[in-house]
Parts: sequence; structure tokens; C-alpha cells
Amino acid sequence: MSKSFIRKLDARCKLYWLLIYTLVTIISWQLRGTAVCFAVAVLMVILSGYTFADIYRSGSLLLIAELVASVIYMIAVGPLTGVSLLMKLVSVTAACIVFSRTTSDAEIPDMLTMGLGVKPSTARVLTGMIIYLPMMGREHRRTDAVLVSRGIGMGKFRDRLWRRLITIPPRVKTAYRRVRGIMTSMTLRCYEQSSGRIRVSPLRYRRVDAVAFLLLVLYVVVCVAVMVI
Repeated sequence: MSKSFIRKLDARCKLYWLLIYTLVTIISWQLRGTAVCFAVAVLMVILSGYTFADIYRSGSLLLIAELVASVIYMIAVGPLTGVSLLMKLVSVTAACIVFSRTTSDAEIPDMLTMGLGVKPSTARVLTGMIIYLPMMGREHRRTDAVLVSRGIGMGKFRDRLWRRLITIPPRVKTAYRRVRGIMTSMTLRCYEQSSGRIRVSPLRYRRVDAVAFLLLVLYVVVCVAVMVI
């Protein structure tokens, strides 16, 4: 998993891929174009080194909500439109999960400043906001695994629901403590200062990023051609 293609990419390259991919997926107006975007999302999951089960566990509630909304939209508008909407939502969700799971917390500040030109002081706040939810997800999986290993909350639906409810307070507290620790370390490294600032994770483009950018251009060209022709 550590040697997967997407993990080798620079964080800025992954950010540009995510933004452009999301934009193209949203504006695709034909089912053929949406199918291409969905196929690219499947390829992203494969290249990330994660399984589809890992992606589902990371965003199970969101994916189920998208399925319900698409079914309602399918009944109200039409089957093809509903299927297209479902493919768009699932594709963007999968891309976001792959991005969050293959990008380390230390890469996010420099990705924002060097990739989007965000000020260091603003990047520090945005970093805390971006990593908080993924951090809560990791804490949930960790505490859930501990409870299951001890036989707590197994069996009936009521027991499983109770297991999830009792893990909410420690998850929130632990995730907040870790995010605060990261933001404090950024302050101690003078991250908000314009001069003498130490970068959390130095970023530099490599040959693999050039390949990714070429694939991005090819993806946009193919999507436009499929939607226009």
C-alpha cells in the first residue's frame, strides 16, 4: 500500500487531480461521460492500494445516503437520470476518500500554501478543519475494533448501536486533541510567519507527477470528446 502509485504523487498533484476531476464529473451531462468518470474513480481506488471494502467503510453512511437520494430522484425524474446522479455522487465521494487516505496530515499545510497560494495563517486554520473529520474516522475505527475485540456491543442491532453511541465522546475528544497538537506544532515552527518559516513537509514534483498530469490532460480530453461527439 505504501508503494501505490497515488501515494507516490506530490500532494499538490493529487489536489489538482481532485479539483479538476470533481469539476468534470459535475458538469458531465451525458451518461457516457458520467460512465467515463465512474471508470476513472474505480481506477483511482485500484491505484491507491486500497480495496473497495476499505473505501466503503470510510464513507459508508455517506454512500448509503447517496443511494437513497438517487433512488428517490430516479423515481421522481427517470431511471437514466437517477443512475447518472448516483454514479456522479459515488465517483466524487470515492475520489475524496482516496485523496484523504493517501495524503498525510503533514502534507496538507504546504499543499494549501504552495498549491493554492493560501496564506500560512489561513492554511493553519484550514488544515485543522480538513484533518478533523478523517481523524474522527480513524479514531472511530480504532475504538470500534477495541470494543469488538473485548466482546462489547456484539450481537443485536441495539447492542451495535449502543457501541457506536458510547464511542462518540472519546472520538471527538481524541481527534480534537490530535488536531490541536498538529496546529500547535505548526505554531512552534513559525508556520504563520513569512520569514524563517519551517515547512512541515517539503513538497517537490517528481517524474511520477508528470505522468499523472499527462493522464489528467488525457482524461479531460476523453471526457470532452465523449460528451461532445
